[in-house]
Amino acid sequence: MTGAASTRGLAGLATALVAALLLVGPGLGRAQAPPAGEATDPERARAQASALADSGNRRRAIQVLEAARERFREDARIHLMLGVLYREGGQRGAAEASLRKATEADPQLAPAWGNLAALHEWQGRYEEALIAATRAVSLAPDDAGYRHDRAIIQYRLGHVEAAAEDGERALELAPGDVRIQTDVGLMLLERRRPGDPMRALELLQRAAAARPEDDELALARAYALLAADRTRAAIEAFDVLLERNPRQAWAAWGRAIAAWRERDPERARDLAKIARTVLPHVFGGGDARRTTGLHLTTADAGAFVRWLAAEAPSPPPRAPDTVTPAQIPTVAPPRRAATGRVRVESLNIEGSCERGAVLERLREAAATAEPCFDGPGSARQIVTLRIERGRVRPSPQDAQARAAPAERCLRDRIAAYRFPAGMKCSARAVFNVLALDAGPRVTPPTLRAEPRGRDRGP
Repeated sequence: MTGAASTRGLAGLATALVAALLLVGPGLGRAQAPPAGEATDPERARAQASALADSGNRRRAIQVLEAARERFREDARIHLMLGVLYREGGQRGAAEASLRKATEADPQLAPAWGNLAALHEWQGRYEEALIAATRAVSLAPDDAGYRHDRAIIQYRLGHVEAAAEDGERALELAPGDVRIQTDVGLMLLERRRPGDPMRALELLQRAAAARPEDDELALARAYALLAADRTRAAIEAFDVLLERNPRQAWAAWGRAIAAWRERDPERARDLAKIARTVLPHVFGGGDARRTTGLHLTTADAGAFVRWLAAEAPSPPPRAPDTVTPAQIPTVAPPRRAATGRVRVESLNIEGSCERGAVLERLREAAATAEPCFDGPGSARQIVTLRIERGRVRPSPQDAQARAAPAERCLRDRIAAYRFPAGMKCSARAVFNVLALDAGPRVTPPTLRAEPRGRDRGP
């Protein structure tokens, strides 16, 4: 991969905000904040804003950059950094305006196009996202991150073939990236060309081995086993997930298909009922047209849905060769409020906090945070925290007023936890919901273009 713009953590393909954008000069590394006073050149302004942002003072960093922008209107990297900071603060309109100014000031600046593409993807503006992502890829063709992001956007548009091709190219550039392995595996499961199930299983086995604690990966691997006709192994994988959480809808649905294959109709009906009770908008209520996506990755899944709809007294003989992808409905479900288990997608810490201790408490808070995401478009939320003396410090009143309801809800839950007394740091956490209901398709859990921000995977 070329440059720091393609450096990703295991939980996503996000880069450090300033890695390739805000360095003071060759060999100097990260600059410290200059003495008080207005920056005299754009590099100094960017370095000062970088130090402020790293210390958790995003508001002051934006002020420094806005002042610098008045003096250095043609500096694309100042516009770019402002766009990233505005996005991190949830100010999407300001973020878009700044990123567009960055692309106008320097049309060859790939990170500006990449961030603009990710922003549009989060807004559901997929056609515009694809245009920006394609520009980023053309400027940095060997950057795995931009290829991966474009693959996700292609998937959102229903271009599964193009998405899989971009994903495979990203894998060539970053063969060990777990996030890319996972997303390409899921794309191949939906594409369903000859050989795709086994290739998907290979990728998801590798990803799951690298992150054995990740239930989301374990779920994807279980579906790959099912699609590859390794039914007994799939049953074992689904049973492990259901033992941990008997109401895991996706595991229940996959296990239901496996039970149907094993000619256990009562078990199949009971498990399908759990899936439809927990996520009715995903698994439908007997209407096969409302069931699409990851749970129809096997050749016989369409027949299973029709059997459920007809409430057949016993499962029909399995005939996978008679069910083609063209026969499986692909009508997208209506956009619904996010539902499902909340996870910590990424965590970035600046200071003396022990990462494992912070992550443990954030995950405990996430376990009860599903009501925080009760609303359309609230499937992902960024929360910035200041931890001192064992507690989360309250946000300034103006920041609280600007915060989204989901962010305030999550902060309140996290604030209920005690942290080790010696910790002092700023933390930025990204929470999301595992439900696959955001956007025009029922999207696999991990598929999401990543803004090139400050994230690192937990």
